[in-house]
Amino acid sequence: MNFKQSKGNYFVDIDGNTILDMNASASGQILGYNHDDLIHARDSELYDRFVTHKVDANTLPPHDFADIIREQVMPSAPKGMQQVHVGGGNTADEANELAMAVAMEQYSKSHNVEMNKLCVVGFNNSHHGNSTATLSVSSTNANSNNLPAFPWPKAEFPQLKYPLSAFEHENKAEEDRCLAGFREIINAQRASGNHVAAVIVEPISSLGNQIATPYFFKQLRRMTADEGISMIVDETKTGMGQSGKNWAHDYWYLSADNTPDFMTFGGKSGLSGFYSTLSHRLNDEAASFSQNVDMVKLLTYGQTWKIIENSSLLDLNKDASSFLKIELNRVAE
Repeated sequence: MNFKQSKGNYFVDIDGNTILDMNASASGQILGYNHDDLIHARDSELYDRFVTHKVDANTLPPHDFADIIREQVMPSAPKGMQQVHVGGGNTADEANELAMAVAMEQYSKSHNVEMNKLCVVGFNNSHHGNSTATLSVSSTNANSNNLPAFPWPKAEFPQLKYPLSAFEHENKAEEDRCLAGFREIINAQRASGNHVAAVIVEPISSLGNQIATPYFFKQLRRMTADEGISMIVDETKTGMGQSGKNWAHDYWYLSADNTPDFMTFGGKSGLSGFYSTLSHRLNDEAASFSQNVDMVKLLTYGQTWKIIENSSLLDLNKDASSFLKIELNRVAE
């Protein structure tokens, strides 16, 4: 592969062939390969400061680190989430595990429960990562190598019938059934001396690309709030505008006082971490960033959002089509 010649959703191999790449964001960028605006942004004083060395933001942060976070990371924060925790890598595993760890620690302190008595509940059509913790909240069939995982319970995700308008009553009954099952898990854990500290859910499931209606997610949010359980939304695969909105859970149309407690980002965003509400503020001893946060990735994350907001999908598609047309003409010649 010729990374220098690859562009957008098209990669060029070493023989000069141009190939449509439907997973170009695997390049580490939601915008694909070699976006012009990102290339120009990297040729700046702001990037130059961090290209040649890593920053230990805990012990020796840049003098303007707070401003960088405020300008590059917070403008894309979901509605109702006023803080961010930035990890050192860019994987979904890290982002989701960070959020689950903070949620469990907070539940342990506020309810005076030992950590080994806590669990996080996932849904049976999900895949949140390949670490021990993330596999523990993912579907059993997501763990194809049978790696060790915690025996945490899984909730059922609604199996909707389509078209939605023709099966409104049946789908509501299905969603109510799954919500009742989640409540049964909470009660069963308490009866056994354990507690559900958090629930993690994807707006669009990794396995089967399944969705639920806003009703389901609103009821799930209301239930978790009533029970003092954190709600974590995993947007590591659905965020960054891929659904037509900045974050896929925007389609739930939650009220400002009913927002999820955590929302994770990673993978295609090029940076891992989570946004959260002030009600789930990190304790004073915990930093809001990794010691080895990659400043170049952090800056690229901010620049990517600016590109997304300043460009229409029509313009992006037009640019991609023009590039393909040029390449096809060249091959034909």
